[in-house]
Amino acid sequence: MGMNRKSVLLTRRAAAASMLALLSGCASVPFGDGRLPVAGNLRPQPPRPKAKPPALAWRDHFANVDQGAILVNIEARWLVYWRPGGDSYEAFPIAVPLNPDLTKTGETKIVRRKENPSWRPTPDMRRRMPGLPEFVGPGPDNPLGSRALYLGWTYYAIHGTNNPSSIGTRATSGCFRMHPDDIVWLFDRAAIGTPVKVIESLPGA
Repeated sequence: MGMNRKSVLLTRRAAAASMLALLSGCASVPFGDGRLPVAGNLRPQPPRPKAKPPALAWRDHFANVDQGAILVNIEARWLVYWRPGGDSYEAFPIAVPLNPDLTKTGETKIVRRKENPSWRPTPDMRRRMPGLPEFVGPGPDNPLGSRALYLGWTYYAIHGTNNPSSIGTRATSGCFRMHPDDIVWLFDRAAIGTPVKVIESLPGA
């Protein structure tokens, strides 16, 4: 018996999800069977890891934190947000790029904020993988989760996820992924213009 229309659509969707894991830019690595988690189909998630950065001084990394500041440590897989004025900070575990080729470091800033973002593959993705979906709208299938803070680097963002079990691992295709609860917290505080610095590692981190 041939595959019905629903089975064909599911198969195509799984194949597209698998390709997302191999490309640069913001994309979610799917479950081992190639499926992105969907509403009503989320597997039980382990407790998210705790970020444990050493005692940090914002002056080591930023000229000022008048608008707050964000420091990302790739190797340690954490993100720190200093509140405006720098009197206190919060640390969060994150998922980081799969390998150095997908990793961008240096200084940038938040240039756009989007609640319930949509996702489109980059032009490079479309050239390399024509079978990718052209568009993924807001909702449980979206690999960016419920919030996205876009950086000054084209196609890079700090965003949520539809796969919380990946937090604390090397799992992304370029962006920095936060637990759904954590990205909501950060989104409510990080304004456009907030400086962001991404480093490979920090002694003692």
